[in-house]
Amino acid sequence: MNSQDLEKLEETVYSEYNQDGAAECLMGGGLTLAGLGMATSSGFVWIIPILVVLFGKAWKRRITFPRLGYFEFNSKRSSMRRRGLMFMLIAVIAGLALAVWASEGHLFGESAISDSQSRLYFGGTLSIIIAMVAVVRKATVFYLIAAANFVFILFAYWLDYSGGYALIMTGILCLGFGLPKLARFLSTHPVIPQS
Repeated sequence: MNSQDLEKLEETVYSEYNQDGAAECLMGGGLTLAGLGMATSSGFVWIIPILVVLFGKAWKRRITFPRLGYFEFNSKRSSMRRRGLMFMLIAVIAGLALAVWASEGHLFGESAISDSQSRLYFGGTLSIIIAMVAVVRKATVFYLIAAANFVFILFAYWLDYSGGYALIMTGILCLGFGLPKLARFLSTHPVIPQS
């Protein structure tokens, strides 16, 4: 087996690995909870990323690995993923810093921007992060979700609603893509019996 065949096999396995619907369901659940927290001004919003990471690890351990087996991808793929995750982290930090900086009046002079304008910054940053998930996971459905998120944020801005409602809509859209993928994955990949 030459290196091209091995790369093609790894690409096939990686695409099967991503067909479990974990990214869509976890992102949808996280965005829905964050939206509910923002709409109700609850303080639990900041623990949601921790919950999503923990649920993601449990998802792979309990659902994906028993059906596909555990495997490790080559260093090229893992370094590309690390770069993508680092870019997403930098985008989040830069977006939040810009929103805070602009809300204090530094960007537009003495008059601070309104809450609805800061929602546009937040929504744009979130859309970029979702698009980066599409790049890292090579899943084109996330481009659609990123565009829909930005449209929902624009509607929340124009209608002067809380940005939490836009996040709830984006989360429901993610769940709408993820739950059928999960059902299909569970029906096509039975649990591999352990020897």
